[in-house]
Amino acid sequence: MLRFVAVEEAEESTRGPVAEDFLIESAWGVTVEDVGEQEAFRTGAPLPGVLDRSGEWWCVATSEDGRRLVLADRFGFQPLALAVATTADGPALFIGTSASETARAIIAAGGTVSTNWALVLETIGARHDFLDCLFDHSTPFDGISWLPPDKAIEVGATGFRIVSRPETSVHGAYEDLLRRGIDHAIADMEHLLAVHEHVAINLSGGKDSRVVLALVMAAGCSDRVQIAATDPAPPGGSMAHSPTVARDLEISSRLVEKLGLSWVDRRTPRDVWPTTLEGELARFQTLRHGLTNQFVPMALSYRLTVPEARVNGAGGEIFRGYWADVLSGHPVWSTLGHRAETRESDTRSLLRALRSPFRLPASVAERGEQSLVEAMAPLPGSTAAEALDRHYEVFRLRGHAGGRRWGQSYGITNFGLLQQSALMRAAQELERDERCSGRVLFDIVEQVAPELNDLEYQSGPWPWSGQRTPVMDWSDVAPSTASYRRAQVRAQQSARPQRYIARPRPDMAGAVTAGLAALAEQMRTDGLDPTLVGGLRAAPPADLRGQGRLLGRLFHWASGFGDERFLPRAIPAAPPRVRTYA
Repeated sequence: MLRFVAVEEAEESTRGPVAEDFLIESAWGVTVEDVGEQEAFRTGAPLPGVLDRSGEWWCVATSEDGRRLVLADRFGFQPLALAVATTADGPALFIGTSASETARAIIAAGGTVSTNWALVLETIGARHDFLDCLFDHSTPFDGISWLPPDKAIEVGATGFRIVSRPETSVHGAYEDLLRRGIDHAIADMEHLLAVHEHVAINLSGGKDSRVVLALVMAAGCSDRVQIAATDPAPPGGSMAHSPTVARDLEISSRLVEKLGLSWVDRRTPRDVWPTTLEGELARFQTLRHGLTNQFVPMALSYRLTVPEARVNGAGGEIFRGYWADVLSGHPVWSTLGHRAETRESDTRSLLRALRSPFRLPASVAERGEQSLVEAMAPLPGSTAAEALDRHYEVFRLRGHAGGRRWGQSYGITNFGLLQQSALMRAAQELERDERCSGRVLFDIVEQVAPELNDLEYQSGPWPWSGQRTPVMDWSDVAPSTASYRRAQVRAQQSARPQRYIARPRPDMAGAVTAGLAALAEQMRTDGLDPTLVGGLRAAPPADLRGQGRLLGRLFHWASGFGDERFLPRAIPAAPPRVRTYA
């Protein structure tokens, strides 16, 4: 947590920061490994050396003229919350990695924090992924907001200002940016193999994981990794069982057989210990920042005794359209204008159709709609669909594909090889139709392993597949899961360091009820009618995702106030550690 005292927001300047003017002062977080172990992040290292690093990290850099620049990784997997607050010592700028931590720091410094009811009431009961993460540019606390991943905070003698994040991959032709992104991905893969003995690729029958495989082949290390796939019929049954997953395995098995790859055939030893709902929730809040709906507590926690890496295609959605496809089946979609001049009205119509079932006060509803309109503004001249895809790139991706530190706390490095800023810039050079159809991903495969484009994809061919000449015949390899099943048997037979008895997951219903009671009490205090959420109840115990989504949102809000009415054993008792700059 950083605190800059006696600073206020300065006027905007036409001159943005130049990366070469700054040297790193302090850095925190992880890429393939902890940044503290990397020369590029050492104190005094030039800032341009880390700007394209994929991971979950942030840093403070300084210039010779005394300016400080605070920024995070380009995809915002390490979110930064910022607020200007009046404290006992006067105005101050707070910058933290958690909105709730930032709220508690303001309170500890003598400031005040209030609830952003527009966000809380719009999202607390959301049952649609779109709304559950759509407001992630805002926080549950008035005056505290998330810094967009493409921005940085520059602090100088006259105050601070939000500036464009300096980039090393801003300029260049499409082909140059594409090549640069490919080279960065190959370098990341080589680095990953240098620090991990065991590396697996999650391979399905889809496009994103196929691009990852192409990059691994381009790095010349396909013989040093193993292939992981979802079992469509695991012992005991699973939600994974579906025709789609079965088809994925058929396609990935042909890739493994034809290319001479090997399946994961070992179970990594791990230490296992009992945990609690409070412990799981506090850990989730610390490591996921309240920015994902994927909280499902476990009865037992674990950590691999031999760390491993898992490479995946997470984030491939930013190279093509996303929300337009997700929402196209909703009745409201066909009623929208889908023009640049109707973006605001389209945005409001979407929210009104998808928002929570209870009726919001008019002032709260208007503020929620206006907040969403502002979130759609960063892409001038865009339609609602285009703006929503940009919003996905800027905000939702961090909750969907982030969590590098979360994974590493289990001894697992989850690495999205496609998360390269140069590739994102290359996509932005394309016309919308080509960009939203995934031209960048198609071209990566064509450049480094075109034979992979000759095998069918689960989701159908690329739009450009008919324009190319095939280079490999795959008809001689029939789908067969026999080798996958043999690898599964070997994995089941591999030793574990200890045996344990399965325990039921912690019951979230009681915690959700307590959280809703605390929420209603605060609404009453703030002059709102608590019966607005009177119909909101904990989801059935079988709906782990629904319960976890609601509990995570409630806890993120309550922990900012240190609210001991709600899960007191999980709420941090001490204020966060703050580094103060005079």
